[in-house]
Amino acid sequence: MWLSAVAALAPAGGIQAAITLTLPEATGSPGAVVKVPIAVQGAKGCGAIQFDLTYDPSVLDAKEAEEGAVLGGAMLTSNVARPGCLKVALISQQPLAGDGELAVAVFSVKTAGACPLGLVNARAWDHASNLDMLVSVTPGRFAAAGGGGATLWIVLACLAGAAVLVVAVILRRKRTTKPA
Repeated sequence: MWLSAVAALAPAGGIQAAITLTLPEATGSPGAVVKVPIAVQGAKGCGAIQFDLTYDPSVLDAKEAEEGAVLGGAMLTSNVARPGCLKVALISQQPLAGDGELAVAVFSVKTAGACPLGLVNARAWDHASNLDMLVSVTPGRFAAAGGGGATLWIVLACLAGAAVLVVAVILRRKRTTKPA
């Protein structure tokens, strides 16, 4: 029954195919800037899209969203006023041509850890009719390895200190033992 209601509201050409927004499994190191691509499938004919990308603000700090390759001159805006949520919206004078990288979220990695990357409040509109299009999302994940550079230096400093102590003990023993 609900399918007939949806079909009645759809444009004359039939029900719009669903757009899928996808986030990857991404990695980075504390202190680094990472770019996380947001892919789109089924966007042919789409004129506008908006979504919120959610993340753990104790692990990541969102900076902005950049235009992806599939946009080709569309206007993109992003808002990072609320920690844990990167708001993204885009509109195009020409319908989107197809699948690919829609946008790129730019983050700085605050600390070691992992967090889910989510897409919520996703909406899309058909360019020709301005009607809502169906949108599905595939979440991603981010993982940051624990401060590899600093940890390595601490381990190396400890090993060097141990080596100095071993050499000091050996030299001391040689001085205290006299040949007969």
